[in-house]
Amino acid sequence: MSDSRSGSTLLENILSKSEDALSVGELHHLDSHYNKGQWGKTWGWKCSCGSSLKKCVFWNKVFANLKLSGVNGISTTTVDYQKFYWKYLPKLASNFDTKENAKSLGILDHVYNSIFDISEKKVIIDSSKNPLQGLAIYEKLHYDVKVIYLKRDLRSLVLSKIKWHKKFSGKKANIYKVLIACVFFRLRCLDCLNKIQDKDKIVITYEDLSSDPQNTIGLILDKFEQQKFEVPKFMSFGNDDHTIGGSPNRFDTREIKYDDAWKSKIVKRPLFNNIANLFNRI
Repeated sequence: MSDSRSGSTLLENILSKSEDALSVGELHHLDSHYNKGQWGKTWGWKCSCGSSLKKCVFWNKVFANLKLSGVNGISTTTVDYQKFYWKYLPKLASNFDTKENAKSLGILDHVYNSIFDISEKKVIIDSSKNPLQGLAIYEKLHYDVKVIYLKRDLRSLVLSKIKWHKKFSGKKANIYKVLIACVFFRLRCLDCLNKIQDKDKIVITYEDLSSDPQNTIGLILDKFEQQKFEVPKFMSFGNDDHTIGGSPNRFDTREIKYDDAWKSKIVKRPLFNNIANLFNRI
């Protein structure tokens, strides 16, 4: 559970190095990758192994093993928010029993079962960011779900979003509009997180994860009683990985380290710095 540009791809990649776990990426976008929709278009709807989903050996096995009844393929895998206005924000009503949400959860249930069958792993790492998606799976499906809430300093987060928005759209986003969107998303996360039992959730920060990954991952593994392993020095996806979604630079091999270059940029924006830092208390 995290906002985009918060380090979920890094966290997913590190956790995938556990012998007991298999990372599959952002399954809330599985339908988009499968049907060539909006999400995944940037990298040609490819799996991290480099193949398209319908040509990937692993995903072909998963799809062939699906036991869907009355569902026409991978048509929807996203649990949607119900329409709301800002005045309802403190109490976000969630309805998982709408026809579309029930259908998404039904397909996901079959997908998870198939992945467990094919991989023979004990743990599936689904790095879907949508907080309502995580809560719906936690409440409605039969798995032993654990939730990691990954936060990032709002100042760093907003600057990162603006950077990537300009890279892909060629347009510069309004820094305060992006900040407001990030604050609203954080409130959504907290609303959903409050509905999850303490034993099934943990909160970590991107700053801790990137500066001291071994200790941070150790806290997660201890919390959920999982076997510890040595964290790699580099983030990379290989041909044996089969994840979807994630950061636009997920195909690169990069050293795991904390980058504080944003701090030199933020001094030029004192008003934004103070406002965003105030919201960091949430």
